[in-house]
Amino acid sequence: MRPKTSPGRGSTIVVHGHTPHLDVEIAEHSINLDTACVYGGRLTAMEVHSREVWSVESAANDIAVQLRDGKDSRRQARRFNGCVAVRVEWDGKTLEFETVNYSELGVLMRPMRAVRIPPGSLVSGVIGPGLGEKPFRGVVLRVDGDGRHAVKLE
Repeated sequence: MRPKTSPGRGSTIVVHGHTPHLDVEIAEHSINLDTACVYGGRLTAMEVHSREVWSVESAANDIAVQLRDGKDSRRQARRFNGCVAVRVEWDGKTLEFETVNYSELGVLMRPMRAVRIPPGSLVSGVIGPGLGEKPFRGVVLRVDGDGRHAVKLE
């Protein structure tokens, strides 16, 4: 969730992360410092009063994700909560979503505009912003009453 309006009266400024972007986002009452370090972007800090920004490039390396390992086929997928941008290609259209939660097995995502991709549909796209984009392919398993799409990743 990206606050675009004042969270209250006065001069309150909300400093946050959790919504990755290529650059720091500064609005009237919010500052988003999340520059996608875990996706290969940058780690960013800011001195709030002067708004001086420091960034260093991520040293993250791509690691091959294994869904099951040969030693223990019962291994559970690690699930992450949080909002990460997702672009989905389906039926000749590009659709914008954001994650509710995700793992290396699947993603639960909500559309940014009302859309319903039928269960059983094959989809592809990218998860994450800018330089940290990770391509994916999958199949829609279900769409719940709130419009959230569960996608099993291939």
